[in-house]
Amino acid sequence: ITAGAAFVYVDVLTAVPAFPALAATLAGVAGAKQGLDDRDLLQVTSTTVLGWMSGYAGMWSMKWLFATMFFGAGTVWDQITRQIGFRLSGQHDRVVQGFGEATAANLRRFSDQPFSWAVIAVIAVLVLLTIRRTALPEISRLAIVASPMLIIPIWYESLSNHSQLHHWFTYRSISVAAGIVAMLTLVKFPRREDLSSGSRVQPGGRRENPPAIDP
Repeated sequence: ITAGAAFVYVDVLTAVPAFPALAATLAGVAGAKQGLDDRDLLQVTSTTVLGWMSGYAGMWSMKWLFATMFFGAGTVWDQITRQIGFRLSGQHDRVVQGFGEATAANLRRFSDQPFSWAVIAVIAVLVLLTIRRTALPEISRLAIVASPMLIIPIWYESLSNHSQLHHWFTYRSISVAAGIVAMLTLVKFPRREDLSSGSRVQPGGRRENPPAIDP
């Protein structure tokens, strides 16, 4: 329990949006490998994100509940509302108000890291090669599987104050996103024509149109 709590504090809580994005993308890859169509893939990725974020919200709720037992509901509520208000739109001399400022601050921090530009160049080449070899209808599946990464800029802008003040560790979500993109360029999904001629696995493990077995 202690090791798990330490891991969450020093790793997960420093790059919160990266982890639901990673979990949902991996779920999407698994679903695409099984032959799920676009609608089912979207359901899998969105459900994974909602499940992860529900667990994250539950973790904070339990912390607040324990704090209430020791410090009282009024004190804890005042602290919660004050911190939430400050993190969402609080004024600070190191915070620039405006849409996109938090994302830009984290991108600048990421670009300052060793080999960051080399990583970006390699990933850019991999993306171009992937687009070149992938049929247009299959691009939609890649886009759906990669869509959970939108959580990262949404998180940055929603918590703009926090994302700018703590860009020295919140930028790590961008590093994870770079790894996700690199992974997706190496994943080979079944072609649609292959799926239409064979069986397709439905969510929950049901198989549609199972292949005939010769006696």
